[in-house]
Amino acid sequence: MTDSPLLKLSFQRNGKAGKGILSATLGGEAVHTDSLNITAAADRTKFARALCKGRPGIDRKALDKELETLAAACIGDAKGASSANTQPAAVDVSRIVRPEQFITSEVIGLAVAETIIMDGKPVGRWQLYLRWADGRREVRALEHSIDLATGVRLWIHPLPSPPSANIVPGWSAAARRNWLEDAPEPDLAEVFRRLCGAIEYFIDFPPDESAAVAETLALWAMLTYVFHAWPAVPYLYLGGPLGSGKSRVFDVLLLLVFRPLASSNITAAALFRTLHERGGTLLMDEAERLKETTPDAGDLRSILLAGYKHGGKATRLEAVGDTFKTVEFDCYGPKAVACIGGLPPALASRCIAVMMFRAAPDSPKPARRVDAEPKRWAGLRDDLHALALGTLG
Repeated sequence: MTDSPLLKLSFQRNGKAGKGILSATLGGEAVHTDSLNITAAADRTKFARALCKGRPGIDRKALDKELETLAAACIGDAKGASSANTQPAAVDVSRIVRPEQFITSEVIGLAVAETIIMDGKPVGRWQLYLRWADGRREVRALEHSIDLATGVRLWIHPLPSPPSANIVPGWSAAARRNWLEDAPEPDLAEVFRRLCGAIEYFIDFPPDESAAVAETLALWAMLTYVFHAWPAVPYLYLGGPLGSGKSRVFDVLLLLVFRPLASSNITAAALFRTLHERGGTLLMDEAERLKETTPDAGDLRSILLAGYKHGGKATRLEAVGDTFKTVEFDCYGPKAVACIGGLPPALASRCIAVMMFRAAPDSPKPARRVDAEPKRWAGLRDDLHALALGTLG
């Protein structure tokens, strides 16, 4: 449709009768988005005119044809869904993947939040970045499924609600554009070296263990970007006396790990719903309450005990009208906890333990501001996202 092969159209339905959001991206950058009825010719014409304005490289006839194809597919889907004689096909559950991160032999995907202007207001949306087995890279709207070259369909579940308009993506827009333009993949060993250097620069460890502890934390941070490739993921436990630097480690991990969720007082219900909805890496500071005997503490322990293993669920009864139904929430993923008094034995057995000690009085590290070097952290996150999309499982 244009001199550039990177012009993409994506339609995300948000209602009946063809209503939804139609987006156009050029080189991975959103160039036009509108809310419309894709089956209405007038709406398609209005969208095409706005998209072509100031972009002479776009072939208007080819664009109109593709818009008609999207409309026909939408009409066909609606007819198929309304047919009473259609028997729903069974789905192979091994073809269902999480939206935030998935790794298969055919394709790797990462969902990234971005903010666009729609109807004069900022709104958030999810974009799915894909790397195929043949090395091809692309971005598309996050939708319910992906058709693979083998004829198999990959289903994405659960589909998250739109992100907040003020969310800051971990992967910068410039780095995403460079990646789509086939920028070379970062050197794995060099990224690891930089991670270790950043960790050691800001955090004091025992001199004879400093390198080993920094390497452990760096490897764990890298793991958070590819943990769906593994059947289980080890947790991280930070122990030590008051003032030994546990929160400082979390300050650094917050700037490095995949989709950080930092909290010291989150409830069990908020935790399993958040993990199910958006996934990511939990950083739970001041976790002494995990030893309490309250119902909420017990629920938090059960979530953590189940969530280290792929398929780990939190099962709850949810009210539906006058009755209840069983609902499962996916709580699998990397988690780090920090506290002074230690963890319950069963939870401790799932953790890599890192014991912290107070810094020496003359150490310059506690006075260094972690937020004073945003470019360093942004560069590391950009490289970690690119590496996560670099190797097929």
